[in-house]
Amino acid sequence: MSDSYPSDWEYGRDDEKPGEIMRVCWTNFVKTGDPNASNLPHWPAYDPRRKEYFELGRSLGARPVAEQVQGLERIMNQIFAESSNGEPSSNLP
Repeated sequence: MSDSYPSDWEYGRDDEKPGEIMRVCWTNFVKTGDPNASNLPHWPAYDPRRKEYFELGRSLGARPVAEQVQGLERIMNQIFAESSNGEPSSNLP
């Protein structure tokens, strides 16, 4: 989809590929409830116990979530838990 880029962008096949792959995944998901296709790396179902994400860009596949991001997730979960209990959060200014 060349209209997705600025008019002066010199794009090539590598720029088109992620969009094509995403369209295949979305189409499969809508049709079957599963985004996977036989010619693509396996996109695992979400599991909160597995600390990974699916990278869709110049490379494809499940990747581990960085420890720094996991730390931020723990902090945000604590803030949400405290705010839902009506208790002030000590982590907020």
